[in-house]
Amino acid sequence: MDCYFSIVLYKTPKEDIKNIINSIQNFKLSEYYSKLNNLNINLLFFDNYNLSNYGQIFKNNFININYSKSDINLGYGKAHNRNFTNIKNKKKFLFITLNPDISFNPKNIYPLFDYAINKKDKYSCLAPLIILNDNKVQYSAKKNPTILDLIISRFAFLHKVTFFKKRFHYYINYHRDYFKEIIPSPYLSGCFILFPSDIYKKIGGFSPEYFLHLEDADITRKCSLIGKCLHIPTAKINHKRGRGSHNSIIQQFHLVRSIFIYFRKWGIALF
Repeated sequence: MDCYFSIVLYKTPKEDIKNIINSIQNFKLSEYYSKLNNLNINLLFFDNYNLSNYGQIFKNNFININYSKSDINLGYGKAHNRNFTNIKNKKKFLFITLNPDISFNPKNIYPLFDYAINKKDKYSCLAPLIILNDNKVQYSAKKNPTILDLIISRFAFLHKVTFFKKRFHYYINYHRDYFKEIIPSPYLSGCFILFPSDIYKKIGGFSPEYFLHLEDADITRKCSLIGKCLHIPTAKINHKRGRGSHNSIIQQFHLVRSIFIYFRKWGIALF
């Protein structure tokens, strides 16, 4: 089976790109990769910054890498959709959308592929356990967001209030065992999602109206209407997570814009 890793870049540090390439190459060299029958891995990079110059990073690698660049910033979802449409493969394949600040150990990513290949009809998309830089869990298998949930998520000081803290824990499924439970979730983190190609095509990929933020809430919600979106605890990745929207006025604008788009599309849910 063919597998395509789709990675969107925008002023991305070279070190992050090297790390994700190394993670994927190390996986292909590992004994775990050899256990997967005829898995063929490809990397698709789509660069939203036309002035990038990554030099030798995409050369001298033994995995198939395709690098495309846009004259304008298409946004996160549209860029992944462009990668998908660039794939000239008539057979079913696995399509993985991920952030460039992801890394993983071969033994930790193997269970995700094992599940994806051997339980094809049991899911519409999959995500692994996500570990942050401080070794804490990223509670990434959430419930569909409400306006209250997004406000509590954005303003951490609200967690000091018992009511808001309990509500936030409910929203992120804090009571579930992320290390042991397969958790069905209509809102998986967009930093790493595995889609069967027929599912991605059926739902139309990422909705193009989003530029950045909540595109993951939207796409996994679409997936959840036709199959299970699952957190797979036996698979694990590491995520640096920049939290750019907390520091950038432009990203805060796109966050607010995406909130309006999301609730206009799915209906207003206050709490």
